[in-house]
Amino acid sequence: MTVEEKKRNEKLTLYVSGRIDASTAPELEQFVSERTEGLTELTLDLKDVMYISSAGLRVLLGTYKTMDSQKGKLVLLNVNEEVEDTLYITGFLEFLEVWNTEGARVAKGKGNTHGGQEKNKE
Repeated sequence: MTVEEKKRNEKLTLYVSGRIDASTAPELEQFVSERTEGLTELTLDLKDVMYISSAGLRVLLGTYKTMDSQKGKLVLLNVNEEVEDTLYITGFLEFLEVWNTEGARVAKGKGNTHGGQEKNKE
């Protein structure tokens, strides 16, 4: 797994690639935790992430809680269908802002994920 970053004011985008699993999740967790203080928005671009395990989901949940506690938001961007399915099955779509690789916001109900959503304006 590799992570690259781009920061603009209080907004940070992390470009993650590879697998987020039991062996890489601790590295991602440390990387994120060292950078969240003072952020108003953290975007994780998951375009090059093909798999996320329960360990990776724990990192997402912890990051969401951290951002929420400091009145910021967490956004997942460019989520492929496999990762989207995992987020749906685990209920993460209920509270995370998720955009798929087609630029559409992923709806909470899985049946609506690939059409008719608002487009990403960024």
